[in-house]
Amino acid sequence: MSKVDTVESTSKAEPVKWSPLRFRLIKYGALFGIIGTLLLTIQPWLIKELIKSQSKIVEGWPVYRIWKQLPIPLRNKFYVFDVVNPEMAKRGEKIQIRQLGPFVME
Repeated sequence: MSKVDTVESTSKAEPVKWSPLRFRLIKYGALFGIIGTLLLTIQPWLIKELIKSQSKIVEGWPVYRIWKQLPIPLRNKFYVFDVVNPEMAKRGEKIQIRQLGPFVME
């Protein structure tokens, strides 16, 4: 078996040279990290304010024109039921009801 001689270096380690590309990547990474953090904290408030400002029904706004001339007619039907035998219902017997309506609202 042969011995392997090790050579110990007596010179000091050279400082790491920062290349312009590495410096630029770190700089842009930090910038985008800060912007991302800000957007995560501001986003819920910003979306809420945008929705609030765009959903006002004020004459001249786009939402007002849509509200004024609805593309689909709105029709609501309401049914009201009257309990015919409230005393028997209180005792736990079968309830008899009478339908009133439908009341239609357009």
